[in-house]
Amino acid sequence: MENNIKDLFTQEKYDKVIVLLEEQFKKLFIQMLDYKSEESDSDYNSLDYRKLAIMIPDYYPRYTQDIINLTHAEYREDNTYLDVINIMLSLYSYFQDTYKEAYEEDDDYEIEELT
Repeated sequence: MENNIKDLFTQEKYDKVIVLLEEQFKKLFIQMLDYKSEESDSDYNSLDYRKLAIMIPDYYPRYTQDIINLTHAEYREDNTYLDVINIMLSLYSYFQDTYKEAYEEDDDYEIEELT
C-alpha cells in the first residue's frame, strides 16, 4: 500500500489516495470489531468503510469524536485533499496503536458506571 500511495502522490491523484486509505480503514475496523468479537453479533465483514466507521463508537465509545472527525473530513469545504489525507493518516495510526488499550479502559469504565 505504501508504494501505491507514494505513486499516487507523485501523480497528484489525491482522491485515489483517499480511496486506498478508506480500504485500509475498513481492514482496521474489521480487526477492531474482531477484537471485540464476543460482543459483536453482526456480520460486519461485508460492510463498507462508512458503515463500519459508524459501528466503531458502539464498541469503542472513546473514539466517538474521532470517528465523527474522520467521516466528516472529506465534506468540510475548508479541507483540502491533503488535509483529509493528514487527518486520515493521523487517526489511522492512533486507532491502530490504541484500540486494544481503549478496549481495556472501556471495560473499566463500564464497571465503574455500574457500581
